[in-house]
Amino acid sequence: MINADQIVELFPFSVQLDSDGVIRRVGRTLQRRLPDYLGRRIDEVFDVRRWTDTPIDGSAHDWIDRPLQLRIKGDPLLLVGTFSEVGGGLLFLGGPRLSHVEELGPLDLSIDDFASHDGVMTYLVLLQQMRAASSEAAAAANELAARARGYRQIVEQSNDLILSLGADGEVLFANPEACRLLPIVAGETVFSALLSGGQDGAWAECLTMLSEGGASVWVELALRGRSDGQVLVEGPLVRSAAAEEPDVLLAFFRDVSERKRAQSELARSTEQLRRSQKMEAIGRFAGGIAHDFNNLLGVVMGAGGMLKDDLPDGDPRLKDVDLILASAEKGSALARRLLMFSKKQPAAASETDLVACTRSLMQILTRVLGTGTSLKFEPDASKVVVAIEPGQFEQVLMNLVVNARDAMSDGGQILLRISVLPEGEGALVEVSDQGEGMTEDVLQKAFEPFFTTKPTDKGTGLGLSVVYGIISDAGGEIDVTSSPGHGTTFSIRMPTKLHSSSPAGAEVVSDDVAIQQKAFAVLLEDQDDLRRLTSRGLSGIGFDVQAFRSIRECRAGMRGLERKVDLFVTDVMLGDGNGLDLAEELASEGVLGPVIVITGHASLGRIDDLIARFGWRLLMKPFTMRQLQLVAAQFSPARSDTG
Repeated sequence: MINADQIVELFPFSVQLDSDGVIRRVGRTLQRRLPDYLGRRIDEVFDVRRWTDTPIDGSAHDWIDRPLQLRIKGDPLLLVGTFSEVGGGLLFLGGPRLSHVEELGPLDLSIDDFASHDGVMTYLVLLQQMRAASSEAAAAANELAARARGYRQIVEQSNDLILSLGADGEVLFANPEACRLLPIVAGETVFSALLSGGQDGAWAECLTMLSEGGASVWVELALRGRSDGQVLVEGPLVRSAAAEEPDVLLAFFRDVSERKRAQSELARSTEQLRRSQKMEAIGRFAGGIAHDFNNLLGVVMGAGGMLKDDLPDGDPRLKDVDLILASAEKGSALARRLLMFSKKQPAAASETDLVACTRSLMQILTRVLGTGTSLKFEPDASKVVVAIEPGQFEQVLMNLVVNARDAMSDGGQILLRISVLPEGEGALVEVSDQGEGMTEDVLQKAFEPFFTTKPTDKGTGLGLSVVYGIISDAGGEIDVTSSPGHGTTFSIRMPTKLHSSSPAGAEVVSDDVAIQQKAFAVLLEDQDDLRRLTSRGLSGIGFDVQAFRSIRECRAGMRGLERKVDLFVTDVMLGDGNGLDLAEELASEGVLGPVIVITGHASLGRIDDLIARFGWRLLMKPFTMRQLQLVAAQFSPARSDTG
C-alpha cells in the first residue's frame, strides 16, 4: 500500500500536514522553492484561498475535499487542488493553475518539475489544443461575419437588381435597387406579374433552359416599373448553389433602359442621316436633270410660242402647236416637282394654321377619296401654327391621303391626326390607313424618287419624294411605320418657329408689249438654242440684242461697248460661273440699269436681295416668249419716258 510519504515523493507539488496544520513534508518542486518550510504552519508559508479566490477561515480540517488555491507567499506560483485526510494528517495534491502554456516561463518551472503521471502535461496539451481550436474558430467566425457584412453591403448598395425567386416564382428577396424600380413586395409578389406585355414567352423559355439542366441563362426582359413605365433589364439567371434550396433562382439584372433608348435613338438618327444623305445625293441628281430639262423645255416652249404667233388664225396646225405647248407645260410641272424635291426651288416662307388649313381642305379630300373610303380628322387643338406655306402643306396632305386611299383596295378609313408635341417641340401630323402595309424593303425605299409599287400608268414615284422635300425644306421630319397586314402611318414633326424671306416673282404687265423705239439689250445665256430663241423674242418687241455665251466673253464685250445698255438679261447657272456675280459687279460700277434674272433652280434669297437693291426682275424657267416679252417691255425707253 502506498503511504503518504510515497505520495509526496511522487507528486512534485504535494503538501503533507500533521493534525495541527504544521507542514511535515512537501513535493520535490516545492522543496526547491521552500528551503525552510519544516515546522511551520501552512498559513505562514501559503496564502490559502477558496477556488473563487476569496480568503478561507477555520482550521485545516475544514479544508478537506474542498477545491482550494495555495499561493506561496512572495512567489507567483499558484497551486490548485484539494486536501485529503491521510495517515492521521492532511495531504494536498494539486498543480500549477495555468490558462496557457506561456505562463510556465515566469514561474521558473521546467519539465522536470512535473511527474509523468500527475496529469499536468496532458492537461496543458489539451489546454493548448482547446485554445488553438478556440482561436481558429473565433478567427473563422470573425472572417465569416466580415464577409457577410461585405456581401450584404454589396447587395444593398448595388445599382443592379438582385432577386431571389422561389420554386413557384415568388420573389423571396429583392435588394433596395430592385424595390426602387419595380413594384415588389418580398414574399407576396410573383415575378411573372412583373413582366411587361409580350414577355411571357421569353421568360418561359428561360425557365425551360434551366429546367433542362442549364446552370445559368442570360435574360433580356421588359418589366413593369413603379410609374407604369417599362424597365429594360438584362443579366444572368442562375440556380442557387445552396443544397437546402435546390429550386431557388437568383437573378442579377442590370437596368439598361437608358442604354437601350440611347441605342434606339442612335439607330433612328443613323437611319435618318443615311436616308437624308441618300436623298440629298438623289436630289442633286434630280436637280441637275431638272435644270437641263428646263432648258430643253424653254426651247420647246419658246419655239412653239413663236410658231403659234406666226400661224394665221384658223390654221389646222395650231392644234398641233397647242398640243406641243400643253405637253411642255406638263413637263415643266414635272420639272418643278423635281426641283422642289431637290430643295432647289424654295417657296416663299409663311406660316400656316394646320387645323384651319386641313378643315378647309376636307371637302376636296373627301371628293378625291370617292366612295368606299372615309376620312376622319382628329385635331387635339383648335389652332396649330407652323412655318410652312399653305399650298405646300395642302400638297403634302393630298399626296399622303391619296397614297392611303390607293393602299386600301377594299376601302376603309383614313385617320388624320394633328397634335401639339409637349414642351414646345412643335407639331405632329399623322396620316394612318388600314391598308396592306409595306414590307421592310419597300419601307426603306418609300421616299426615293421614281420608286413606286403602283402600275406605271398610276404614278410616277415622285409624290412621297416631293413630300419629303417639302417637309425637310420647312425644317421638319417625316417618318413612316408599316408592316404587312397592319396598315401604314406617316408621322410628320414640324417646328413652330417661322422662317421668313422676301418673296420673289415676275410682275406681269399689260398685253401691249410693242416698243416704240429701238432699245439695246445684252443677253448672257450658255445654251445655244435657248440663247437664239431669247434673242429672237427680245428682237420681236424692238430690242437690239447683243448675246454672249459665257461670263468671260460678256465681261470683255461689256468693257468695249459704246452704247447704253437698256436691259441686261442673264442666266444664273452658267458653264464658267454664276451670272449673278457678273450682274452685281457691273451694276455696282454703274454700267447696268434694269436686269432680268432667268433661272430654274437658283437660291431665291440672293435674288431677293438684288431685286431689293437694284429693282431687278425674276423670270423662272421654263418660260414662253410671251412671258419674256411682257417682263422685258417694262424696261423699254419708251415706257420709261412716258412714265
